[in-house]
Amino acid sequence: MMIGLLFLAVALFGLIINFVRHMLPDRFNRLVFVLSLALVVLVGAKIFSPISLRWLNLFVILAGAYSFEVTGAILVATYAIFALWLPPNPIHGFLVWASFYVVIAFVFGFSVRWLFRLRERHLRWMERLLLQSKNLQILRDISIALQSTLELDRLIHIILTAITAGYGLGFNRAFLFIASDTRLSVSGLFGIGPMNVQEGHMIWQDVVSSHMRLPDFIELQNQARLQNHELNALLQSMTFSLNDKSTVFYHSLMIERPIIIRDIDPHDPIQRQLAAAFSMQEFAVVPLLNRSKIVGILVIDNLVNKKPITDESLESIMPIVTQAALAIENARVFNQTELIAQTDGLTGLYNQRYFQTMFFNLLDEAKEASQALSLIIADVDFFKIYNDTNGHAAGNEVLQKVAFILRSVIADQGIVCRFGGEEFVILMYGVTKEIAFQYAQQVRIAVASAKFEREESQPDEHLTMSLGVATFPHDGQHTDELFRAADHALYRAKFLGRNRAVVFQGGD
Repeated sequence: MMIGLLFLAVALFGLIINFVRHMLPDRFNRLVFVLSLALVVLVGAKIFSPISLRWLNLFVILAGAYSFEVTGAILVATYAIFALWLPPNPIHGFLVWASFYVVIAFVFGFSVRWLFRLRERHLRWMERLLLQSKNLQILRDISIALQSTLELDRLIHIILTAITAGYGLGFNRAFLFIASDTRLSVSGLFGIGPMNVQEGHMIWQDVVSSHMRLPDFIELQNQARLQNHELNALLQSMTFSLNDKSTVFYHSLMIERPIIIRDIDPHDPIQRQLAAAFSMQEFAVVPLLNRSKIVGILVIDNLVNKKPITDESLESIMPIVTQAALAIENARVFNQTELIAQTDGLTGLYNQRYFQTMFFNLLDEAKEASQALSLIIADVDFFKIYNDTNGHAAGNEVLQKVAFILRSVIADQGIVCRFGGEEFVILMYGVTKEIAFQYAQQVRIAVASAKFEREESQPDEHLTMSLGVATFPHDGQHTDELFRAADHALYRAKFLGRNRAVVFQGGD
């Protein structure tokens, strides 16, 4: 009875110890497990049958191997041999059992080590496969998003969002420097991320708690809810030459590979400026190239979580970087082509095609928002006489100078277009007839005051302009009605002697 209670007490002690050990650090947890098992086996063998100790020790050796691999197995085997020797007389066949324990210890120890290495390798492969699957999903999402637009601003939003989103490729910040037309310098265009660590924690906590997917986060960025205006204002003030061979930008473009900066080089002006402006300590520079043509530079870092940037993490973004470079270059070519299609080649103003498109669009907006839309039609007086007298080259110079005056006077208050020949049109959204007339007068005075080559050949001995003004909704509800009203006012200005601005009157 006493023996049974004693063994029960030892077993209970072992259970308590095994419960408590889970609260300890891993290494102590395993050590307590092996020691408690050895104690239970030893006490049990002493109480019941010393012979059973021979076989029960195998479980202790296995526990040692499982917990500490070969080292643990050898140490426990040493203990087991010592335990066999403890009785007054060593167990019969002591040397055989001792040798057996040593062999079993090595077998168990190396087998467990092999199994653990196999499991670790399997887990690494699983982790890598999951990461690749995640990256492929991101690449799919961003490919679809990139194909949805040719607008450069939106493309950059999509690219930087994919690189920085918390569920995405995991970098805390990304900055894009775009190459100039000459490819001799890069200028800061747009960045996503916090200015400091505190702001970064707030942003990414919001992202994670919202469980956003890439398309959701892109839309959120487009709504400017996570944009940092201070960061972008600072970034857009930066321009770096690509001719300085001492800079990290130059080296990255030359080798056409990313470069990881772990310590700021005080001799590199770009590294110094980035570190001072954005608190950068470690960052990566990634060149954006399209068939070896410089598109821009991507700078990424982990300001918030301080996660080291590795070659493997950079490799994960290279497919997106390649797509990004192609998409940005295509967008720039498209925008340049579109600008050429919308621009008058002689004056640099928008052409008649662009005017027609904007006229329809702005009139629709004015109707929906109950806003005014003023139209000014301007014509150079007696231009045919000047052209015939002085030649087309001189006439072209006059048109170029008049276009410059129109741009200078109207500035950002309206859209100036060349309608054809010597005729120009100006669209002024949200501008009343009275204000539009004032601008028309300023244009007229500026042209009359300007000096033109051989203008003395003109009937009034200097070049002048006549202008007609009409405004929605009073002078027309449709584009053709409003255009006829402004054209009628222009005709009236010429009829009254030219060199004047006239406002359309309903009774004219």
